[in-house]
Amino acid sequence: MTMARFETGMAVMCDDHRLTQLAPALDEAQELGVDWAELPLDTMNVIAGGRIVPSQRDRLKAIAAGRPIRLSTHSTIALNFMADPGHLPLHLDVARACVDLSAEIGARRMVIHTGSVVSRDPSVIAQAYDRQREAMRRLGDHAAAAGVLVCVENIFPATDDHHTASPAMLARELEAIAHPAIRGTFDFSHGFINCSHSGRDFPSEAEALAPFAAHLHIHDSFGRPRTFRVHSESEALAFGIGDLHLPPGWGEMNWDVLLERLAFPADAVFMLELDKRFWPEIADAVAATRALANRARPLDPAERVA
Repeated sequence: MTMARFETGMAVMCDDHRLTQLAPALDEAQELGVDWAELPLDTMNVIAGGRIVPSQRDRLKAIAAGRPIRLSTHSTIALNFMADPGHLPLHLDVARACVDLSAEIGARRMVIHTGSVVSRDPSVIAQAYDRQREAMRRLGDHAAAAGVLVCVENIFPATDDHHTASPAMLARELEAIAHPAIRGTFDFSHGFINCSHSGRDFPSEAEALAPFAAHLHIHDSFGRPRTFRVHSESEALAFGIGDLHLPPGWGEMNWDVLLERLAFPADAVFMLELDKRFWPEIADAVAATRALANRARPLDPAERVA
């Protein structure tokens, strides 16, 4: 049986106000032959106070216009629909602005992190999930009208007092939200670290989220939370701790086991998220991501989720 080929992409970098890094980054992505490029809205100074900055939007549109590569965006990382209720209106304003900007530049997918809360109290955590479900449905309505698919990404707890959904918990939340404009982003390394932190079985948790994941973030790690202080990112790499965003194959992700067990929606995109420290490895990392995409298994019709 010939396996379906999933589309591939790469997250590009741009952290200067004039966006001078963006055109060369998109040129490079096109030269490497990926189908998608993911733009970092969190570093581009394109949103101010929950509103789009017109001059930045116009710069971004001019750079993105007319390119053959498809675009996705990564919204601001601090967005958190499980945060203090008093902050929720501002978070929704920023999220809507990110959706609108994505639509204006022709990006039809936008990644948003799932929420988190600093608490061990089950009632506090349950209320935070309630807030997030309602906010996600409202954002989903806005995204649907704009023609943007919001893909919710799994993360990992920063401390023992920090709660966020495991991959399987995020799958259950997406099922409960049940909005056609809200899908999942499965970040493999985030899931690996989350499950190591909580003692959950990572392949089983991954198996639960994969059917919901229209978007996949591909990078490697050792699955070790950063539980002690290091003096540099190079030392973090030496110890193999934290969210390292390594090229596939550099860490201890068991890609063979995962690809054997997981099945993905036919529209899933394998999006490489490489740390800038490892950019000399970008060509090999793209090739490794493409190899994973070509080995991956699509969902059978009976496995598909709404």
